[in-house]
Amino acid sequence: MSSFPELSAARFCDLYYNRCKYRIVRFLRGTQFKGQLSSFAQQFNQHQQNIEFILTAQSVNRDIQTSENVANVLENTNAIIARMDAIQTAAEKAAAALVEARGGPEEVCVDADAVREVARKLGTAPGDDPEPVTSVTLELLSTSLDELLLKNQDRFDMKLESAKMEIAENVARMTGVILKKLDEGPHELIGNLDVKEMWKANGWRISVKARYFVDG
Repeated sequence: MSSFPELSAARFCDLYYNRCKYRIVRFLRGTQFKGQLSSFAQQFNQHQQNIEFILTAQSVNRDIQTSENVANVLENTNAIIARMDAIQTAAEKAAAALVEARGGPEEVCVDADAVREVARKLGTAPGDDPEPVTSVTLELLSTSLDELLLKNQDRFDMKLESAKMEIAENVARMTGVILKKLDEGPHELIGNLDVKEMWKANGWRISVKARYFVDG
């Protein structure tokens, strides 16, 4: 499973949006996150032709639409990448200057006092309170990205398996409902009450000739 770049990208996104959701983490590790996502974008671009082939294998007429959809994904991904380590506000500029003064992101990430100082800088915008720096925050900053991804892999895979099981259960349940209705008679699958009663009264099965529904 891990050989698929799309799955690796999904694991990264789960880590980024669910575990690394703290502002200070995204600020200090923004360049790393950007590099990782850029790598996935390059792999996705390389697989673009394969993806287009898979999506259009059953419908040649949708080639243009599929190409546009893939292009939109790449465009949106590039837009996200561009914003990942962008310094925009005055508070972010002040925090960035402090990070450089303290030796750069790698040095700051392993220094709890420096992390708290940067967090206070990020929270100096009007109406913006400093983000609390917790043990979870410090762990997310001091642990390598590869190790974070590895630790998050089991959690993500469990979520993925749970979703697959839920889909399978829903399909099995709906299949059971359809089979039950077929056992009771094909008329049970008909929504129109008049047609349903006619179908039942005549004992028709799966199909019937159209002439029965044409006024004589």
